[in-house]
Amino acid sequence: MAANLIGGMQFRFYTGDLPLAGAIVEPFIRSGNAGYGYHDKNIHGDTGTIVATAAFATVYARNVFKLMAKDLQGTIIGIYDRDGILWNGFMVLDMKPRTFNVGLDTEGYLYHLECAWRLQSTVTSY
Repeated sequence: MAANLIGGMQFRFYTGDLPLAGAIVEPFIRSGNAGYGYHDKNIHGDTGTIVATAAFATVYARNVFKLMAKDLQGTIIGIYDRDGILWNGFMVLDMKPRTFNVGLDTEGYLYHLECAWRLQSTVTSY
């Protein structure tokens, strides 16, 4: 079962919640009436950020992966969550990479990449 796939790219894990679409309503009050009214402004996708981490044996592999991830900016992608459920229709608004080196981690990798993905849901119903 696939898990932690972002745009077809495998990450070890990610943190944050996927931004989902929902109805946007705006309350209003009319003079002389008791209570509130609500104006339905349609369904829009929220924006949000998730941060994903991947690990590599070489600097070269990390740099190639970083370039591939950056190329997803401006495209609509699907994301497999931690439970292996596919969520489609996220526009990648921005992806900010951060590289860092560690001593050997528990799986034997030295080079890590952290990607902060700013996403917007393009889906109007689930």
